[in-house]
Amino acid sequence: MIEKLAPSSRRRSAPPYYSFINRCRGCRANADDLETVLTMSPMPLAGLFCDTQEEARKAPRFPLSWLYCRRCGLVQVGEDVA
Repeated sequence: MIEKLAPSSRRRSAPPYYSFINRCRGCRANADDLETVLTMSPMPLAGLFCDTQEEARKAPRFPLSWLYCRRCGLVQVGEDVA
């Protein structure tokens, strides 16, 4: 028999951490070639689906910024979440 866990008792991994990229993801140009074009308010990770509104309110939030590489023209997310 398989026991179904209640939503509140589901195991969750440790909260993820983030860091800012220091090179272009496309051409590997240095951070000096990356220009911030948009900075958004901190938000939960995409694909994080919560069972309740309370859980959604408590979900960890992370910064989200968009960077433009002057060397290759790639627009990319400026943070890595691990």
